[in-house]
Amino acid sequence: MVEHSENQRKWLHAAIVAGHIISIPFATFDQAEIVARGAFGEVSRAYWKSAEKTVALKSLYNNPVMGTEGSFEEFVKELKLIRSVDFHDNVIRFYGIQQHTDILCTQRFTLKKYISA
Repeated sequence: MVEHSENQRKWLHAAIVAGHIISIPFATFDQAEIVARGAFGEVSRAYWKSAEKTVALKSLYNNPVMGTEGSFEEFVKELKLIRSVDFHDNVIRFYGIQQHTDILCTQRFTLKKYISA
């Protein structure tokens, strides 16, 4: 499974370097609100300021206990599938990817805790 994960990481890195997948800065999203949580991560609704549209953000858990390797493999598998039918009007459009640090993620959840209190 480790070798398979490494191949998935290489594929993703090559796709980003080649410009097939763009990196979108996390700071370009506003009003993020979690709408669902699952085994591998969560989905948030957010406003993408530069594109002026509401989008769904899918975040993977970065936690060995939650099975990071399995979630990453599932993410890449889903990404490949979405990219293969990205042209169809009835399929959710994939715009890009962003990796953010644990510090940003922690701040996000800490702020959410205080805001909802």
